[in-house]
Amino acid sequence: MMKMKDLYHGTTKHNADHIRQNGFDAIYLPNFGTINIGKVKRKPGSLGYGLYSFVGDSRLALRFAQNFGSDVKGVVHFKVSFSGDYLLDLNDPEDVMYFNEWVNDDRRSKTLKRLKDKYSNRGNQKSLDGAIIEAYIWDMKKKRLLDKVDAISMTTHTHVKGEILDMSAIPNGTEFCVRNLDMVNEGSIEAV
Repeated sequence: MMKMKDLYHGTTKHNADHIRQNGFDAIYLPNFGTINIGKVKRKPGSLGYGLYSFVGDSRLALRFAQNFGSDVKGVVHFKVSFSGDYLLDLNDPEDVMYFNEWVNDDRRSKTLKRLKDKYSNRGNQKSLDGAIIEAYIWDMKKKRLLDKVDAISMTTHTHVKGEILDMSAIPNGTEFCVRNLDMVNEGSIEAV
C-alpha cells in the first residue's frame, strides 16, 4: 500500500530557488565499504545518507535553516509517495526491536567499534548514529532480510540556535530521510 507525506526541507534561499526550478540534486549514497573505512566525501547525518526533511513542519525546517548562517533562509515543500515496505521507521516498535537485536548482537562489536573510531555524535550532526544505520541497512540487504530502504523516519531533536532546548534531546519534530528520489512528486516541489 502506498503512503504519502508532506515534507519540508530547510536550506538557503538560493538552494530553495535552485530546487524549485531544477528539482533535487542526486543523493550521495556511498557504499558501506567506503563508510566503514571512513573514506567518504561527507559524513552521514543522524539517519544515514539522504535528503533530510521534516514531516509536516515548515516552521522547524525554517528554524533549522538558520543554522546555515546565511541571512536569507529558504524552505522547500514537497510530497513523497512510498511503500511502507521500504521505509525504515525508527518510531515503529517492530523496526526498533529488529534494529536493537542487530546492534546488541556480539557479532556487531567489531564493526561498531570501527565506526566509533571514525565517526562521532558530538555536536549537532550525529554521524556515528548515521554510520550505524548504514551498517544495519547494508547487513540486512546482504542477508536478504531487506530488499531496499527508500527512506528512514524517526522522531528527533533538531538543534536550533537560540532555542531554550537547543541542547536537549527531547524530540521537537519528525525527520524523514529520503534515499530514493523516485519517491518525490516533482510537480509538488514549491518554495514556502
